[in-house]
Amino acid sequence: AYPLALLFSLLALIAFARYVRGAGTHWLVGAVAALGFGLLSHMASAGVAGVCFYLALKEGKGVRKGALAVLPLLAMIAVLGFWVYRLSAHAPQAEHAAVLDASFRVWDSVHKLFWFSGRLWTSPFVLTFDLTRTLPADWVAGVGFALIALWTIRTGRMPVSVWAVWTLVMLAVFTSAWAVESSPGRSW
Repeated sequence: AYPLALLFSLLALIAFARYVRGAGTHWLVGAVAALGFGLLSHMASAGVAGVCFYLALKEGKGVRKGALAVLPLLAMIAVLGFWVYRLSAHAPQAEHAAVLDASFRVWDSVHKLFWFSGRLWTSPFVLTFDLTRTLPADWVAGVGFALIALWTIRTGRMPVSVWAVWTLVMLAVFTSAWAVESSPGRSW
């Protein structure tokens, strides 16, 4: 599910970038379709809407026009999100996700975001330890990465700032159990 979700998410992002640069409405249709396929692969693809909003802002659309540009993507997320949850409502993962999502805590999400960010840098280099434990190196690397990413976003240098937004948003999606546990592939 993850490779397909990544492929369709990237296609949605590319099509949306073309749309906000004035290439025509057919690119928005392509972005919505690609996002739909991404969502059917894995609900974590919903994070693309945040990256697309950032792209719209970087193209000088402003908050209002940027939000309007992203509205069709948000509609697709709402429709398919509801459909996927209804489709997998009796699957143990979906029920478990609903319980976990109701107990969402900010600190746990920040902790997971730093841990995921740190694992981007520590896991490829050290594979001799238990990968389920949080090591101090994970925290240092995660906080360091998040600070560098936020600085890059603040400076707004394209395309590196888009990459930083993409990485943080797509990692942040996984701090909510709902996105991880409720995809069609988990219930079949």
